[in-house]
Amino acid sequence: MGAKPYSPLLKKKHISRWGVGVLLAGFLLGTFLPSFVQAAPRRANALDVVINEVAWMGTAASSSDEWIELYNSTSSPIDLTNWTLSDSGDINVSLSGAIPANGYYLLERTNDDPILDINADITYTGGLTNTSAEPLELRDSANNLIDTANKDGSAWFAGSGSPDYGSMERIAVIADSPTAWATNNGITINGQDANGDPLRATPKAPNSVSYQPLSIIINEIAWAGTEAYFGDEWIELYNPSTYDISVDGWRLVSDSGSLDIFITGTILSG
Repeated sequence: MGAKPYSPLLKKKHISRWGVGVLLAGFLLGTFLPSFVQAAPRRANALDVVINEVAWMGTAASSSDEWIELYNSTSSPIDLTNWTLSDSGDINVSLSGAIPANGYYLLERTNDDPILDINADITYTGGLTNTSAEPLELRDSANNLIDTANKDGSAWFAGSGSPDYGSMERIAVIADSPTAWATNNGITINGQDANGDPLRATPKAPNSVSYQPLSIIINEIAWAGTEAYFGDEWIELYNPSTYDISVDGWRLVSDSGSLDIFITGTILSG
């Protein structure tokens, strides 16, 4: 018998079977690979998560009902597994779980009772002193320092004890310093203490002293002075909101740094 004649059709069928096999393998890999291969979590940067509110004074129900709130300033969830929150004394909390994008993470002392109507994400042992500040440090799983609260402070930067029990709130996502904190204003509040009474605080809600851009606007500038004297310059600020805003600890600073004014007082609404 002679050699089998060459058939282009047979070769095409052979190639087709290989092509189908490759396509099927690709489909299977594309379907099942994501289930067991995941991207490494993004490493957090400083201030991606901040210590946002500290109830070092406890609540009106009990001065032992302390709690601390973290805030995720990014647009992505962040895994807090093996992160730590510690003070210079007896608080050393190993965190777990994730903090939602632009969301909150609540730590309550001893049990879930300090805030009656809001669940804690984790509880911790140890306590904060009321008479002198205890700097708090937030570190990621690689022990990188992410944020601090009351660092190097000889007394708490803000907050009030009896009878008001106003929490210490971060005014913005900025580096920890005395001017980065203020006491809850008693107007914007959230949550209940263990007795069911309103807290002067904002657990798991925007801070009362945390303002969005244009909450206060630079409304008028007399850069040329007045007819009486060119050196009689002045600047006007305006509060367009429906509530009064305390500007204690605020600063008005020029780009050149030649103007740096520390502001105090309250700007009335409207």
